[in-house]
Amino acid sequence: MSAVLEVSSLGMRFGGLVALQGVDVTLEGEQVIGLIGPNGAGKSTLLNALSGFTPPTEGTVRLDGRETTRFTPQQYTSAGLVRSFQTAQLLEDETVVSNLLLGRQRFSHAGPVRQIFGWPPHLKSERAWLDQAYAALDLLGLLEFADARASSLSTATRRLVEIGRVLLAEPRIVFLDEPAAGLDAASREHLAEVLRSLPGRVGCLIVLVEHDVNIVRRACDRCIALSAGSVLADGPTDEVLARPDVRVAYFGESDAVA
Repeated sequence: MSAVLEVSSLGMRFGGLVALQGVDVTLEGEQVIGLIGPNGAGKSTLLNALSGFTPPTEGTVRLDGRETTRFTPQQYTSAGLVRSFQTAQLLEDETVVSNLLLGRQRFSHAGPVRQIFGWPPHLKSERAWLDQAYAALDLLGLLEFADARASSLSTATRRLVEIGRVLLAEPRIVFLDEPAAGLDAASREHLAEVLRSLPGRVGCLIVLVEHDVNIVRRACDRCIALSAGSVLADGPTDEVLARPDVRVAYFGESDAVA
């Protein structure tokens, strides 16, 4: 069953600064939902609130009816809510496969001693996890990098490795913060194709903050446009991007009338 994340009257204040106010949205299904808007619109702040990185100061977030705003980090992970950041955070001296396997840690019931001495159930799980890691690498087009050290990877490959690690966590909802930052045009195109295919293949919801409108248009089924901390528009991506008020806020006055 797909996850349902309900956001009600969400607000975020930092002293006298109002970063979010009165946000009401429901996120569900196996799709990619884009969060767009100009700088300062509240996109990353909303992503932080939804993923538990920064608790909101007002309102509630509920996953399948259960409030998440007081979840511990472990509860977020156990619930299948997984977050990636603008800079890929990998273990530099480990191989790509080893980095992907970190995504399976929440499923391990073996302590350090049992892992070291080869507890049979742990070994069986480890073999299954390795198969999953190679399947994820194949899906992402990264099989050739399986044994490469993370420190040797390009920015584009590092982004995909982090996404692969997220997939091994068997997420219900994935939060991605500007995964295309720093990528060239070809890498952005490949990333958009990967993101577009993931919900149907993995069975998850992806919530994506992204400035590149081409990636948003190609990867996102639905789009939520923010302006000054509030929802300006919400609907099918092409319809939202075509709205004059969104074009004024997102692209600037001159582009809006072009």
